[in-house]
Amino acid sequence: MMKTKIEELLGYNHTKSPNSETIRRAYYITAASENLARSEFLEYADQLTVPQEMELGDIEINEDKNAPNLFFATVTFRTPEPRLKKRIADDLFELVGDRRTSNRQGDTYERNFRIKSASALDAHQRLESYIRSSALTVGRMHLNEVNVDEVTDADGFYLGRVNYANPDTFGGSDKVYGIVPAYGTRHSATKNSIETEQVYQLRGYNNADAAMNAMLGIWGNAQGVAGIDLEENTEGTERLYTGRVRYAKERPDTTAQVGFEVSCTQTHITNSIRTRGGWGPAARWYGGLIGVTNDGVEGVDIDTAVGSFTLSRFFHPVVVTPMFVQYLTLMCGRVNQSPWKGYDAGEVRFIGATGGFRRDASVCEITYKFAVSPNTYGIQVGDITVPFKYGWDYLWVRYADVFENDVTLKKPIAVYVEQVYYGVNMSTLGVG
Repeated sequence: MMKTKIEELLGYNHTKSPNSETIRRAYYITAASENLARSEFLEYADQLTVPQEMELGDIEINEDKNAPNLFFATVTFRTPEPRLKKRIADDLFELVGDRRTSNRQGDTYERNFRIKSASALDAHQRLESYIRSSALTVGRMHLNEVNVDEVTDADGFYLGRVNYANPDTFGGSDKVYGIVPAYGTRHSATKNSIETEQVYQLRGYNNADAAMNAMLGIWGNAQGVAGIDLEENTEGTERLYTGRVRYAKERPDTTAQVGFEVSCTQTHITNSIRTRGGWGPAARWYGGLIGVTNDGVEGVDIDTAVGSFTLSRFFHPVVVTPMFVQYLTLMCGRVNQSPWKGYDAGEVRFIGATGGFRRDASVCEITYKFAVSPNTYGIQVGDITVPFKYGWDYLWVRYADVFENDVTLKKPIAVYVEQVYYGVNMSTLGVG
C-alpha cells in the first residue's frame, strides 16, 4: 500500500522589497491521489515554523505530469498586509502607517494594530490593556480613543486604532475612562539619584479621593515608587484628574578600584630546567632530576613568582542578596575558563571577596581577590616533554628504577597533568 511521502527540495526563493518580503519553499509529494496529497500536505504545512514577523501565505499543489502519483507543492510565507511595524505578541501587532494631524483645535496622532481574538469586544479589551500597561504617549498628547472594527480581515485579525490628542482638548471627545497614560514621561538625573515621572489621565471618578484611591490601589505598594501626586483639571464640565507617579532610585557608584601585589612563593620541584654539569667518577645522567637517592627523588624548594591583585566594585545594596553572597562562596577557588582581563584561560584563580554595608547605605563595596599562575609550554621532565600545562593544573611524575651501566637509576617514565580546580566565567562574579 502506497504511503504519503513529503520531501522538501533544496533551496528556497527569498524576495524582499521596501514594502514586503516573501519566502517560497518547494516540496515533492508521493501519494495515491491528488485529494490525499492535498489533505496531507495542508496538514503538514500548518505545522511549519513561520519565520519571525511573517505569516503563512499561499499553498499550491499540482500534479507532476511526468510521473504518476507525484505532486509538486509550494508554500509561501509573507509579511502581512498591511505591513507590520512591531510584533508585540502572537495575537497583537502594530502596523506601519501612523497618522498625525495638526489644526486649530490641537494635534492628534493615530496608531494602527492587528489583534486576533474571539470577538471584537475581546480584541478591544486586549488592545486597551496593552496601551494602558505600556504607558506610551506621543509628545505632550494623552490617550484619547481606542477603537476596534466589528469584523475581521481575511486572516481572522481585527483592525484596531489608538488615538492620542493634545491635552488642551479635554472634553466630550475623550472616550477612555479609568487611568490611562497621559502626555509623556519626565526623566531627571543628579549625581546621586535617577528619577522618572509618569503622567496619567483619570476620568470617570466622582471626586479626588476616589481618583487618588484608584492610583494608590495600583502603585501604593509598588517597588521604587517615591511619590504619587494628583491634581484636578478644572476645564470642561466633566471631572478630570492628572496623576503623576514618581520613581526614584539612588545612582550606584559603579567605578572600580584596582590593587595588585607581586611576590614570590615557595614551590617544591623535582626537575631542573637543565643540568649544567656533573662531576666525579659516579656521576650519572638523571635527565634533570634533583636529589636522586636510592629510595626516590628529594627535589628542592625554590622561589617562584606569583601575582595577585584585587578589584573593588560598588553595587546598589539591593543587588547584594544572600544568594549573591552564597554564589561567591561557591565560586571561591575557581579558575577563569576563558580569557579575562588580559590573562589567558586557566591563569587566574578567584581566592575570595570581602564587603559589607549598613542598612541605610546607598552603595556596597565588594573587594575581589585573585591569584595568577602563568600557563607553561614545553615542560621537560627527563626525556619526556609535556607540551602544555594550565597555570593552576597540577603536574606529577611517575618514576621507575632503570638499570644502566651497572647502576640503578631513577628515571621518569610518565608525566601527568591534572585539573584540580573547576572553571568559572569571571563575569558572573560581578566584576565584568
